[in-house]
Amino acid sequence: MRSFITALLSSAVFCCLTPSLSAAENPGQADLDKAFELRLSAKSLAQMEEVIVHSRAALKKGLDAENTKFARGLLAGTLYQRGEALAEAVLEASRPDPRLPEMRITALDDLTEALENDENLPQAQLLLGRLELLPGGDLKRARTAFDAAIKSEAAEPETRSSAYLYRSALSEKADERLADLDAAVKANPQAAQAYRVRAALKLSQEKADEAVADFDKALEIEPDHAATYEARGLALAAQEKWEEAKKSLSRAVELFPQASGALLQRGRISMLAGDHKQAGADAEAVLKLVPEQPEALLLRSHARFQSGDAEGALADVDSVLEKLPNAPQGLRTRIAINLSRQKFEPAIVDLERLVKLEPNEAATSLQLAALLNTTKRNKPAIELLDRILVRDSRNWRALRIRADAKLALGLHDEAVADYEAALVIEPKDSGLLNNLAWLLATSPEAKVRNGKRSVELAESACQVTDYKEAHILSTLAAGYAEQGDFKSAIKWINKALEVADGEEKESIKKELASYEAEKPWREKLEESPAEPKPDAK
Repeated sequence: MRSFITALLSSAVFCCLTPSLSAAENPGQADLDKAFELRLSAKSLAQMEEVIVHSRAALKKGLDAENTKFARGLLAGTLYQRGEALAEAVLEASRPDPRLPEMRITALDDLTEALENDENLPQAQLLLGRLELLPGGDLKRARTAFDAAIKSEAAEPETRSSAYLYRSALSEKADERLADLDAAVKANPQAAQAYRVRAALKLSQEKADEAVADFDKALEIEPDHAATYEARGLALAAQEKWEEAKKSLSRAVELFPQASGALLQRGRISMLAGDHKQAGADAEAVLKLVPEQPEALLLRSHARFQSGDAEGALADVDSVLEKLPNAPQGLRTRIAINLSRQKFEPAIVDLERLVKLEPNEAATSLQLAALLNTTKRNKPAIELLDRILVRDSRNWRALRIRADAKLALGLHDEAVADYEAALVIEPKDSGLLNNLAWLLATSPEAKVRNGKRSVELAESACQVTDYKEAHILSTLAAGYAEQGDFKSAIKWINKALEVADGEEKESIKKELASYEAEKPWREKLEESPAEPKPDAK
């Protein structure tokens, strides 16, 4: 506004030095004089309104060229000042207010009229564009306004930089957004917000190191900006620099102790870093600030679960789901807790709800199908997997789980077909290699068995696992036994015994006895695998 007031006073001096013109030549002179007199002391919106009314009246009644120019400048400046005051009230509002929509409309009208009277007001263009960025605004008009502010020769570096910054939000293409943000920084190297926004964009592009550099630059300009330290911590966490990330978040907490966001993020990062105690402490701190906050309850639930307190973990997640029954992260957390306790039925109920909420999320459907297999509900599992494979025929995990389900139902031919199809897509998966090898070696159906192919697959599975998995070594033994090479079968089953433990060892001893009796192993239907876990037979 300083340039406008300077111009205004200069014009006033000029008018005082110029001989008075007749009332006939300037019928609006009296209104213009009154407008100018009021303008010198106008501070409130009501006082500005009087200036605006008299300026409009002067122009309507008629003025000579020089006074017309002066009156338009006076009107434009006053409209801008009022529009600015209203716009800032709208843009900086921290809580809902029923008056805001009307204030926004008035501000837009004032800024529009100001620009009609003086098109060279880049700050008015900037404010107009920002108001149009709000929900329900005209984004095309916003872009036009920002373009005008950028091109204006009267634009100060700060104004031009801000126009680039806000225009970047209108671009759908990342390279266009980045170009505007680069221009914003170049126009005003002290624009901390431009560095922050550019950092966020780079972080979304998985350029975490560049994002940290921009956050650091923003902190050089505004060293006590808590939100920047928080965002910087997340960028460091994206690089798995856990300790540095926690230090940055801790600084954010120091600067703004009442903000729960940095505490929550520090807790999450502590959890990722394996520090469950710190994660739990941060969750507790957040809950003191914001009781019953769902994110904090879930964080504390994870911390309790990892610390062995399954009951406490379940209580926290139940509290969240009582209020938000369809919260996906809450459901996932409770599923994990119940699976760890082998409480399969409640886990299935939650998984079924999650599948309804996320019907196109293949991972969730696969987990449900696997659990249905575990509980011997193989037909529903197959139906679910069929739907997944209609959407994505190359989902090898779905093919593998369906093969396991078909195997459990005694559909050995169909199981082989699914295993083979999955191996074409994922030829190095040890579980696929092992399960198909086991089936080809031990199926009670002669037409399915193929000892040579079984040995080839089992050898590949052993190589992938460095010959350290007992159940895969026993599969190799079964393949040799199917070929009638009981010497090799006994060799590999003994190697399996060397690395086996617990119940697995007892099962392998039975296989050894069969090979010592020169009998190949045959899998009975009721003993066929129902659970599609990695490398299961």
